Amino acid sequence: MRLVLASLAVACVLTPAPAQEIKDGPTNEKARKTYKDALKELGERRSEEALDKFKKADKQDDGHCLACQKQMIKYGVQYRDWKAAELAAEEMVGEAKSDRETAFTHYQFAVVLMEEGLQRHKEELFARTHDEIAKAFAAYANFPDALYLDGRALANLWQDDAAKARFEEYVKTAAGNDLDRQRAKRYINYPELARARLVPPFELTTADGQRFAMDDLQGKVVLLDF
Repeated sequence: MRLVLASLAVACVLTPAPAQEIKDGPTNEKARKTYKDALKELGERRSEEALDKFKKADKQDDGHCLACQKQMIKYGVQYRDWKAAELAAEEMVGEAKSDRETAFTHYQFAVVLMEEGLQRHKEELFARTHDEIAKAFAAYANFPDALYLDGRALANLWQDDAAKARFEEYVKTAAGNDLDRQRAKRYINYPELARARLVPPFELTTADGQRFAMDDLQGKVVLLDF
């Protein structure tokens, strides 16, 4: 999973498959009905109304509806309902069983807090992001994505030396063709860029077949093949 935000990454990772919906749905009878109503709202493209129903279903299920929580994070981030997104992330942390699940749910919580911090411009949210990443590492140390996110959180806390160290760690562990790896290299030299709201990294192909990462295009003129 990559931080694109944060919201896009969360949306991609947390959109459950139909089988997961059944497995992870609520067990309380009233909650199951509310949950089905929420899915119907989604099918009719009323996602904001669906979010309210997912929140209700999760409450009716005493905070144990994993499928509800996934949707609360996804649409909570989308509609800036930070209370719902944080509650769901916190509940998922509490429900985690294995060390890997614990690490991922803390990381997921950190993603939500990072996006909230960028939107609300509050340093305390970046500090909380850093704290959740520390908890993720305590549960499972081999977590490259967490290094990248922690670097961004530290940069937004104006701890540039610590941020650069995190990005250096990430570059050493990430795959060679990873677009985030290229961006991390830029952050090592220019940590102030990690405080900016940059568009997600992507690749494009020119008309003559050359491939470029977005971060390689500064100062270049290319012909795009649409």
